Amino acid sequence: LGDIDGETEITLTNAFDITVAENVPDGESIQFTVTANDGTNDPWVTTLNITANAPIIELNGLSYSDIGGNNNGRLDAGEVIQVMFNIDNSGHAAGENVVASLTSSSDIVEIMEGEYTVESIEGQTYKEISLFFAISSEAESGNIASVDISVSYGETVITESLVKTVGLMMEDFESGTFATYN
Repeated sequence: LGDIDGETEITLTNAFDITVAENVPDGESIQFTVTANDGTNDPWVTTLNITANAPIIELNGLSYSDIGGNNNGRLDAGEVIQVMFNIDNSGHAAGENVVASLTSSSDIVEIMEGEYTVESIEGQTYKEISLFFAISSEAESGNIASVDISVSYGETVITESLVKTVGLMMEDFESGTFATYN
């Protein structure tokens, strides 16, 4: 800094570079200790606090619709299913490059439109997402369709599962008891 005359004040703008961890919690108070000395007397020490702003990304409002079928609210063979949800950012900083995706290990599920990247979600806002998969026309009533919905940003991954039975299994009591199920 050089010499500073006695009884004077100086202000330094952009004097320090601060690198904050990607996983810093939103609202975290970070304390810094600043020490100044003239080399001869006791040092002058002060602290300052800076509040970190970070995104808080959540997956909310998960629902589905059999838009490419009979719209009966069930998964049936040959139908296209729309998965809808919100990516919420309740934090105070933008979430950058947030990726929503669908995956499945079910043989009867075909992912159609399974990924969407949101370049930025500002703090205190949300983004509505729709992704699509199809149920195989070869699926039988009673088969289980399982789809994982993931939202990832940075090192964070949030996953929810949608597990549904294909078709409608009904007992019509042809035997008059639960002993026979046809």
